[in-house]
Amino acid sequence: MEKERRRELIRGYKERPLRGLVYAIENQKRGRRLILAETDPQGARNRFAFFQMTGDCPRSELAADWRADGPQAFALVELEEIEKKPEQEPEAFREDLKALGELWREREKPETLY
Repeated sequence: MEKERRRELIRGYKERPLRGLVYAIENQKRGRRLILAETDPQGARNRFAFFQMTGDCPRSELAADWRADGPQAFALVELEEIEKKPEQEPEAFREDLKALGELWREREKPETLY
């Protein structure tokens, strides 16, 4: 019975809808953003919360401001979340997500980006 339940859980995990998130780690004191795209939205949220809680910097691009302003000056801002289409290959989904991230970067003024 235990093996059957395990197989069921694994199958459910593999069949779950794949989601992607374009988000910004924003320095609210300076008004600057680092825009990122990830295929694991909840993982991105959890990692950012962990880094804020521990005080460690999540990305080298932010390190100087993170030290100067502190982790409380930063926030995770969700910009857009998408779901993989059933007929779409995972690699094509990642490419679409990457392109969406680039579009969000292009919308920003260069001086506001890390």
